[in-house]
Amino acid sequence: MEVEGRSPVRFARVDGAAIAYQTWGTGPARVVVVPPLAQNIELTWERPEYRALFARLGAFAHVVHFDKRGTGASDRTDRMPTVDQRVEDLVAVMDAAGVERAHVLGISEGGPVAIALAATYAERVETLALLGSGARTVADESDEERDERQARVGIFHRLWGTDDSVTVDVFAPSLAGDAGYRAWNSRYERQSATPAALRELLDMIEALDVRPLLASVSCPTLLLHRRDDGVVPIARAREAAAMLPSARLVELDGRDHFAHVDIDAWVDHYERFVAGTVTRPRARPGGREVRIETMGGFAVVVDGEPVAAGAWGSRQARLVCKRLALAVDRPVPRDELADMLWPDETDETRRSARLSVVLSGIRRVLGGGLVADRDAVRLDLDAVELDLVALGEAIAAGDDEATVARHAGPVLPEEAYEDWAIAARHRIGAAVGSARRRLAGAALAEERWPDVVAHAHALLDLDGFDERAHEMLVRALVADGRRGEARAAAARYEDCMAELGVRARDLLAADTSSPM
Repeated sequence: MEVEGRSPVRFARVDGAAIAYQTWGTGPARVVVVPPLAQNIELTWERPEYRALFARLGAFAHVVHFDKRGTGASDRTDRMPTVDQRVEDLVAVMDAAGVERAHVLGISEGGPVAIALAATYAERVETLALLGSGARTVADESDEERDERQARVGIFHRLWGTDDSVTVDVFAPSLAGDAGYRAWNSRYERQSATPAALRELLDMIEALDVRPLLASVSCPTLLLHRRDDGVVPIARAREAAAMLPSARLVELDGRDHFAHVDIDAWVDHYERFVAGTVTRPRARPGGREVRIETMGGFAVVVDGEPVAAGAWGSRQARLVCKRLALAVDRPVPRDELADMLWPDETDETRRSARLSVVLSGIRRVLGGGLVADRDAVRLDLDAVELDLVALGEAIAAGDDEATVARHAGPVLPEEAYEDWAIAARHRIGAAVGSARRRLAGAALAEERWPDVVAHAHALLDLDGFDERAHEMLVRALVADGRRGEARAAAARYEDCMAELGVRARDLLAADTSSPM
């Protein structure tokens, strides 16, 4: 399968074995990625999630990644290499790629190997970063806890590479509803490691512990970890951060373990750590454009195609995205979002975990699109386009023509009973109504009757009981010689007033030459 932009595979030679690696990117930094459990660097380019990640990294760095010995396109061996052998393989890859000194990024099970490299070959490591990792992946545990964990690992191993693989559900729950990704991942697993190789890797991981090396790591270190990671608990990152001489831990939202899910949430921090700035463009890799529409009904449009309701994974994700959209660029407290979704839930830890899952689902649909901290969440308006922004700018500038042109209907009409939606709908409707009345008044003064009729109809769409708009409509229709339409409009006015219990005036008998 030919994939545009895929880097050619090359091989580094060490101890008679061939280690497959690729390089890409045009940025000034030199980044070497130490792989997780098992991967196939050639196949990763087939998926848009990986390509988006590679594009982000390659924008600020020259990147090297590789398949560790015994996995992917690298040579199979009788025995999986130990940590120190993997360090030597890593050095061989750096030498073959012409990288003397690099920013080293260890992902998942690659973290301990990255730590060992930084402790052993300090002169080759400029900075160290760990994503979803620590100095060990298995904590101290009771016999019962060990038995439960090993049972889960047994299921993972038994189903590896099959159509029933549990990898996506555990490692990337945000992608669990993507049938195409699931099918691809099963094939990817078969091309990444054999069942026998995987069994040996899993056994080695259980014994992996490089905590004694942490004190020897002298370079600046960044740890990035999702709070609800279901594969490597965040406690492993907190433990390593406390033991490293110069480390900073950034705790992220979400429960996905894979690096290629919700990439902006962690790559922004990593780019700032490595390059000193974040240069993420507005458009996503490949020119991906994301637009959120709230007027006339909620919709998210990606590259011109509406996102199907089923792609969100849950109703809660759509609802939170709506709430954030109406806040525009203002942060919404996490507690407020949790109260909106689960008003009867009193367990704060459970509320937080469930909200993290919802936010991950939104990021997956938007391709990022959120800015979040421990207290609040908002839309990232540098990453997504929101229809309310342009409307708000027109209202603030007092540009009545632009205001009515940019108003595409009532805000979230489907959310008839949510207080936050009602308040926004009324606020925006009032601003647009004021603009319409001023434009209608100007048209009335100049006797531009068709324009008056159009503005009056629009005002009645905003508020069907607007008596002034009813009067204006009937007067303009009579003045324009459209008496049949005027009688029908007057009858609708009388019905509305009767519904309100208000005595209606005879608009057809009114003096249409008098000012209103």
